[in-house]
Amino acid sequence: MDTSDILDGDYGEGITLQTRDLNYLRTAGKWGRFISIASLALMALGLVFMIVGGSSAFMLAGGLFGPEAFILLPYLAILGVIVYMNILMYQFATNAVSASTGKSKSAITEALKALSRMFIIGGVLFIIYLAFTVLIALFTASAFAL
Repeated sequence: MDTSDILDGDYGEGITLQTRDLNYLRTAGKWGRFISIASLALMALGLVFMIVGGSSAFMLAGGLFGPEAFILLPYLAILGVIVYMNILMYQFATNAVSASTGKSKSAITEALKALSRMFIIGGVLFIIYLAFTVLIALFTASAFAL
């Protein structure tokens, strides 16, 4: 009986990356690192401008300790998620570059771990967005039906 055509005949051997694949991984890592660092820097700059420029208007509206302070909570939560996703992108990027150069055997695992977390969070956020979109469409349709 010939078993050479069994689909999982090479199970356990792992994958091997060709030079072309390693080049793609290195390119993705370099661009990912650039995007994550630039995004974090722009968010920090925007946060500084919001604090400096928005503080006077915010103080006129009641200050940091009034009931208006709760308005900031959703924005801070969104900012935290975005920062965390950029940190995950940076982790992927640095580990991808390290794995593509052969410096670390565990770097590819860490890169894919960070990438999978980033996609899971992005997927959950997209599901939440779709749910809100459907709810808004239903409320809009029900308002026109009345």
